[in-house]
Amino acid sequence: MPSRTFGVLVLALLLNAPVVIACSCATTGSYCDGLRSTEVVFVGRVIEDSGEGSGKGPAKMIVEEVLHGLPKETRELTVDTGAGTSRYMRLQKDESYVIYGRSVTGTQNHVSRDWCSFSFQVHGNELLLAALRQMELKGDARLVGKVQMMYKEYDVSGEGAAGVSVVATSGEAKLATVTNANGEFEFSSVAPGQYHLEVPSPDFFADQFRWPRVDPRVAASSCGYQNLFVWPNGRIEGTVRSSDGKPIEGVPVQVFTKDRHGEIDHSPLRQEKTDANGHYALSGLPAGEFVVAVNGEKYDDRTAWPPRFYPGTPNRDSAAWLHCR
Repeated sequence: MPSRTFGVLVLALLLNAPVVIACSCATTGSYCDGLRSTEVVFVGRVIEDSGEGSGKGPAKMIVEEVLHGLPKETRELTVDTGAGTSRYMRLQKDESYVIYGRSVTGTQNHVSRDWCSFSFQVHGNELLLAALRQMELKGDARLVGKVQMMYKEYDVSGEGAAGVSVVATSGEAKLATVTNANGEFEFSSVAPGQYHLEVPSPDFFADQFRWPRVDPRVAASSCGYQNLFVWPNGRIEGTVRSSDGKPIEGVPVQVFTKDRHGEIDHSPLRQEKTDANGHYALSGLPAGEFVVAVNGEKYDDRTAWPPRFYPGTPNRDSAAWLHCR
């Protein structure tokens, strides 16, 4: 993905003196961890779609590759998808998937996808599949993963971020690579150990969320995996001053996006405190419109500072929308 340049907005906020204002799945690990603990793992191409929305039923698949758990001569399978449940995974016609599942007792050529498992689409995850193949062959240890874009809070379905530097550290060892066109990255023939992954790029802002949440551990002849998420690194910066023009240190400055109704969201997307010169910098902003405020949350007074929205109003409805592009 080409690097993006965003304008830096420089703003000033004026404040009065402070006042005192009183079915879920518990799956852990990753694709690599789940490989050996899952009864059936294979690659298949869908010939009968399981349906849009909440699904219409199972899918039929042509078996393209058996990793383990099926006779090598297996050619066609019916795969339960969890249709009609919150754990439904659509298997789309003509697409290939790696399925983690189990045999259905008393049937032939019938597999149930583990609803809380690690099944995934092959397209865009080719390096992951290659690492799983090596793990089955007890080959070289690999550390793989993916970097994906985020444009909205909690939305982790963004496209892969291409050409992004990824650094892996384990003790004194430090490895570096760059993501491919799908946002995937790979470290081959790595030494066993636990690795911490970072995305050290001024063009991107790393989100705190990553999956799995813990640093991946790579065992001998195995693999480790982690999905990282980044934001475009748009930035708004400025100063906070008192009514007499003096800079104020330690003021939490917030930036808000629009909610689905086009209004100021209840909670801030970013928050940073001012330095000794009253300066603040809010990074990791996608292109869009934003409101900058102090104590701007709709239902919570979290600080001793009175609510104030740029360009200096105490009223949310009078706040100015700032465009970052």
